[in-house]
Amino acid sequence: MRRFIVGVDFGGTEIRSAVFTSSFEKVAVYSIATQSEQGAAAVLHRIEDCITSVLFAANVVLEEVMCIGLGIPCFLNRHTGHTLFSPEYPDWNNVAVVAYFQNVFKIPVFIDKDVRMHLFGEWFFGAGKGKKNILVLSIGRRLDAAVVMDGRVLYGATDSAADISHIPAVPGGRRCSCGEHGCLCRYVSAVGVIKTFQEEISVSSDSGLQSKLPVDMISAEMITQACQDGDKAALATMHRTGEILGESLVQFIALFNPEIVIIGGGLSRAGDFLLNSAQKVVTQRLRRFERRECPLVISPLQSDGTLLGCAVHAARCLAAAKEKKYNGA
Repeated sequence: MRRFIVGVDFGGTEIRSAVFTSSFEKVAVYSIATQSEQGAAAVLHRIEDCITSVLFAANVVLEEVMCIGLGIPCFLNRHTGHTLFSPEYPDWNNVAVVAYFQNVFKIPVFIDKDVRMHLFGEWFFGAGKGKKNILVLSIGRRLDAAVVMDGRVLYGATDSAADISHIPAVPGGRRCSCGEHGCLCRYVSAVGVIKTFQEEISVSSDSGLQSKLPVDMISAEMITQACQDGDKAALATMHRTGEILGESLVQFIALFNPEIVIIGGGLSRAGDFLLNSAQKVVTQRLRRFERRECPLVISPLQSDGTLLGCAVHAARCLAAAKEKKYNGA
């Protein structure tokens, strides 16, 4: 019998699912809108529909599926299969994700944070392949990170290791949804870039975007494209964002000592416009102490990395569950 694995990436705007062979070759991908405003129960149903649809697209029957891996944008308990909470999705407190899907599909289901799923993808098939110390950042609508140290994924006491989103970055800075001010996610994220751009054009008119669209309709993607067109305000925005990212990375690199920093998520499409200033800060601040350069690279897998990581993680969990010795590394 053929054997397959399903990976699911539950994102803020889109749910993506993919079918992989047992050797992690992608067979089919399917996506639908998340519509998170409808609540957790509705999103669980939409994930269920997305899985059913990708199996149909791949011409795979449920009996051929070994397991399902889901990347969840919440704090969670991977052992019980429950979400704990999410600042972005208030009604995702204590949702029994694993129980729901195991009841629907009657096969093993494993969950982890979406950024850790991306880490698994990069570690086994992407820029982190063959490395034992990796820092992955996902910069998009949200900001998150995951770490491999000495060949083991870091989880911490509550499965929230490397939660960098709400680390103070700018004292007395922008108010955050968590109730604090100056959190890193308010600057290094799609929302942060838009706010920085608005601040730039409030003191300068060096942007063609504001002549084309109302300010509140300008997206992070548009700002990235404007950088490629040489827009001065957009370039200044990415430079400032990169510097703030670099200053924070100095701390993370000193703490975790990675061989490489891999950056994914929608904002990573800004490429060198974002990374050059971040890399400059990191190199200047750490060269003397690290005695080597820690490269910052854009994820070669991008969004497929999370789907692939979901499949890898689920397969590893399934194999280890059979051996009763899985430790997450």
